[in-house]
Amino acid sequence: GIEWKRNAHERYGTTLIETTSADFRNGTVEDKLLRQLRQAGVPIRERSDQELYDLLVKRNRKLEKSVYTLILSFITLMKANEKTIDGLLDDLRGHPDNRSKSVLVNIVKPFYEEYEKTLRESYEIDFTDAIIQATQLCREGLWKHYDCILVDEFQDISIDRYKFLQALRSDEPRTKLYCVGDDWQSIFRFTGSDMSLFYEFEQYFGHTELCKIETTYRFHQPLIDRSSEFIIKNKEQKVKTIKTPKDDQRYTLLTFEKCDGEDKEGVLKKVQELVDKLPADQSILLLGRYNYDAMSVGFNGKIDMKDSRIRVKIGDREIPFLSVHSAKGLEADNVILVNCNQGAYGFPSLIEDDPILDFVLSKKESYPFAEERRLFYVAMTRARLHMFVLYDKDKPSPFISEFLLKLERGSYLCPKCLEGKIIGVKDGMASNGSKYRCFKCTNKEGGCDFFDIKYGDLTPPGIKITEEMTAQDIEHIREVRRRSKSIGYR
Repeated sequence: GIEWKRNAHERYGTTLIETTSADFRNGTVEDKLLRQLRQAGVPIRERSDQELYDLLVKRNRKLEKSVYTLILSFITLMKANEKTIDGLLDDLRGHPDNRSKSVLVNIVKPFYEEYEKTLRESYEIDFTDAIIQATQLCREGLWKHYDCILVDEFQDISIDRYKFLQALRSDEPRTKLYCVGDDWQSIFRFTGSDMSLFYEFEQYFGHTELCKIETTYRFHQPLIDRSSEFIIKNKEQKVKTIKTPKDDQRYTLLTFEKCDGEDKEGVLKKVQELVDKLPADQSILLLGRYNYDAMSVGFNGKIDMKDSRIRVKIGDREIPFLSVHSAKGLEADNVILVNCNQGAYGFPSLIEDDPILDFVLSKKESYPFAEERRLFYVAMTRARLHMFVLYDKDKPSPFISEFLLKLERGSYLCPKCLEGKIIGVKDGMASNGSKYRCFKCTNKEGGCDFFDIKYGDLTPPGIKITEEMTAQDIEHIREVRRRSKSIGYR
């Protein structure tokens, strides 16, 4: 340990310069190093800010962008919540997170002061300033009275926009507020959305009448049931019964496709196979958790300047690629979601927000990966006809495993479609006195018409899901059966 190092330097007559982790936490490491280096006679030339920038940032443009994004996100959220850095530092007094204090004082504060100075000198405001100033004007009565205010995408509302709405209604309580939102699609906490404003609407806005919009015209069964089951595993989500119009007989299929590894070649090969099978007159949309997932499907780095979208060439088709966040509100006949794997940059993402954002973001939800689950739901529900989900066969996302294990232990997998569950629908007695039972598949909405009658032995046909089976085992069974040319069922 440290004693051994001290003894070794003393024995050989060399100088040991010591710092501790506490010096870094307390922000005293630089002064301590300077003092010890000068005492040791080491010549010191302090580098300029530009030299430090070149050394630390310019070597890694991705790091540079992430730092800028973090600082700008913090400033935007801080202003939206009508907080100040000095006020936050007062709140942090006595808080054990010295690292966040240091970041606020030494990085965010000087950046923020220069940012605000630049805005003032150029006579400009940013979007958050516009909301805050509009709110203040409304509070002063300098606005027109409205009979009705309509707010769309209310699940994404933030505190500053809430205050703006309240200011619009402050002197006219009869103004009707009509808000439309879906908590299943709340995916923008990182921009300041606060779900408490949605869940506790009446507490914030007064007497409320709730009207449910539960009919969808975009996607159909069986995707409706499978996506709904997935999202409401989080009991905090409001329960809804999504349905299609009564005369709608269309299907939206959900298929999980394995890739041989998460490398570019394996993913691209699978995407090419799927695209080649799809009719030329059907639209296709490629999605990823992150924009750089486009690299796995052949993106060459060139962005279409017409609409700033990524497009990739797959065979004879040029297909748009979007992150799931960017795809919200869009749809296509066929959607292919890539790289649904385990890992830091998988889906769900394991990347945590920087701790300083916790001081300006809404409270985190207790349910694991709550927002990532909603993001996955948004991805699934972009498809009108067929949703394809691609994953690495050796490390599928936890979300994928949920779907692959949707069959209960002890149930029987349909031997025809390999997706539905076999159930008994009728018992009877044959003329010879033998008991019989009729069986069918639950995946009727997915197009499966399996039907069978068994006499004597009433064990359901198909493959029994045992306690020992894993998601990979079930997928292996499906793969083997798909390759079989003679299933032999009516």
